[in-house]
Amino acid sequence: MPTINEDRMYESVLRMVVWGESKQDVFQRLTINGYEGEIAQRLYARACAERVASIRMTSLKKLGLGLAFIVAGIAVLAGFWFGFGGITRYLLLLTLGTVAFGLWRFIDGLCGLMLARQKEGSLADSE
Repeated sequence: MPTINEDRMYESVLRMVVWGESKQDVFQRLTINGYEGEIAQRLYARACAERVASIRMTSLKKLGLGLAFIVAGIAVLAGFWFGFGGITRYLLLLTLGTVAFGLWRFIDGLCGLMLARQKEGSLADSE
């Protein structure tokens, strides 16, 4: 069961991992504060898992937003095309732009989901 000091150290380790500090720097800080071996590994692994979960949650939101834009663009296009028998040039460009933006967000979210473990640097830079 983690102690209060261990929880405080975990918050410090998590902050370092989220900001993209190197593994060596994190373990150096843990060693300086008296955490070595299995406890240090556990704190670091837990912080890394939380970082990956955060990246995946952000990517999932991007993926969902992209899918919503794609569906909205296609729905407007289909509604005008099949409902009214045609669509104006400007509305067509608007719907194509909406679908293109949706595809961009969808692909960005999908890549973020698949490559969450390989992401380097601060999480603040990616949002």
